[in-house]
Amino acid sequence: MDVEKEVAEKDMEDTEDWGEDDVTEVEDGISTIRLSREEEREIRKPWRNTLIFKLMGRSIGYNFLLKKLSQMWQPTEPLEIVDIGNEYFVVKLARVEDRIKALEGGPWMIPDHYLTVQQWRPNFDPYDAHIDKEIIGILEPQISGDQALRVIKKLGYENFHVQEAQGFSGGLWLLWNETTIKVHVLSSGRQHIHCQVVEEFTSSWLSTLVYVNPRDDLKEELWRDMRSLAGGAIKQWCVIGDFNEIAGADEKKGGAAVTKVYKVY
Repeated sequence: MDVEKEVAEKDMEDTEDWGEDDVTEVEDGISTIRLSREEEREIRKPWRNTLIFKLMGRSIGYNFLLKKLSQMWQPTEPLEIVDIGNEYFVVKLARVEDRIKALEGGPWMIPDHYLTVQQWRPNFDPYDAHIDKEIIGILEPQISGDQALRVIKKLGYENFHVQEAQGFSGGLWLLWNETTIKVHVLSSGRQHIHCQVVEEFTSSWLSTLVYVNPRDDLKEELWRDMRSLAGGAIKQWCVIGDFNEIAGADEKKGGAAVTKVYKVY
């Protein structure tokens, strides 16, 4: 991926309909100055080394955020981040390899919330921006067939893959909007949906949505599938969902005593 080329092309798209001369306009008593294409590019040039990011679903302090980003990305030079409003930040990464790592090395989580990262682009407005790269996984919806399709339509997602529930048990829905993201479902079974995700300005990565049946024989079926998928996972691989399992008895409170912990994983 050539990050510099992508940004330069975006600059051209945003200014290609401008005239070459400076233009001064007066509207409602306020003077506005439109710069020439060359002047605009020169002003934007320092921003080409920055990325825009936002932590989904959670607000955290500046110092904690700076610390976590530095730990995750391990840049060659100290990070500089600026709050630009509406919980969006820009971060300066002077070296191309550091920017590529931040863009391609994800998905990034802080601590269990998704960090969206995108290349800086001209005319970005944090108060008018929308996160279009949405993928939603729904486990055990307890409905199927036409009723499931009606609910998915109401949720507003254009694309979906449904692994039907068995009565009121199990079931998986994978929903997404293809604005700046593409999802290709590679395989699915009654306990998983496996896909490739391709984001704008980044390379692709793999994601598997799982819901594991509590029955031990069906758990083994899921893990056979997962071992098979792992053999072809040559990219970043994000596995999310409900494994209906604990790693040890200390993770459980109340109820019947734990007599067996599934150790296949």
